[in-house]
Amino acid sequence: MATFLFNEWKRASLRAEIDLVTDDIRAALVMSNTTADTEDDANTLSGFTTLDECNGAHYVRKALTGKSVVEVPASDKADFQA
Repeated sequence: MATFLFNEWKRASLRAEIDLVTDDIRAALVMSNTTADTEDDANTLSGFTTLDECNGAHYVRKALTGKSVVEVPASDKADFQA
């Protein structure tokens, strides 16, 4: 899967409106019918034409735990880990 950051996330991140370590960050699983991987201009989950979120038994959006942001100088990047 390619890495992509939506413009709204970039804006909010640069304005320090998002803290990846202390904010409630949740993972939403989507099915193969989703348009989330092709709609670059959506700003929220409701902005996708077809989100097609998982509908399996007992599925819920899970809060990420053990969150950290780590600098990786050898590869000139930073990683978000959870």
